[in-house]
Amino acid sequence: MVLPGHLSGGFIASTAILSILQPALSPGEMNTILFIGTLAGDFPDIDLIRLYFAEKRPHDSNHKNANHREYITHTPIAWLTISAIIFLIGTIFDSAFTQCLALVILAGSWSHLLFDSIEYGTMWFWPLTNKRIKLFERMPVAHITARPGSFASHWQYVKGAYLKTWTFWAEIVVTIVAVVVFYKTVL
Repeated sequence: MVLPGHLSGGFIASTAILSILQPALSPGEMNTILFIGTLAGDFPDIDLIRLYFAEKRPHDSNHKNANHREYITHTPIAWLTISAIIFLIGTIFDSAFTQCLALVILAGSWSHLLFDSIEYGTMWFWPLTNKRIKLFERMPVAHITARPGSFASHWQYVKGAYLKTWTFWAEIVVTIVAVVVFYKTVL
């Protein structure tokens, strides 16, 4: 899934958490939590920065053709741990804002991992195993001729493979749902 879908997933997850909890927070605090929760939908992709620099070094065989979904930032336990630490801090300081923030970060980041589990796979049981769990085994293949990490290589992937995936259709649906939820709850 690409940025719009992950952000939409983070928004929907955060809106759901806030609707369930109905915390006694100011409108500004609620908007801040909703904004961070929306961004959390793409937090696991922070590892793309490392992948980008690894791929720029073609002589480094340890990173050639690396998959960013094999980094720790694409594991549920990483986001559970980060969220638990934030929640603990919120508990220590009796901050409902910080506790809600922890929960939307968890929900947003896990929405990312769920969407990645459609065809790319997520290491749900890491560190016990590095196996990536996914719903569909076969991914369309794109013939990429551009330099890895470049916009051209990304575009070749989107045209050649991504538009043919179930993930693409899930992204369309979740983005439409997010727009509807936004207009019904925020505006």
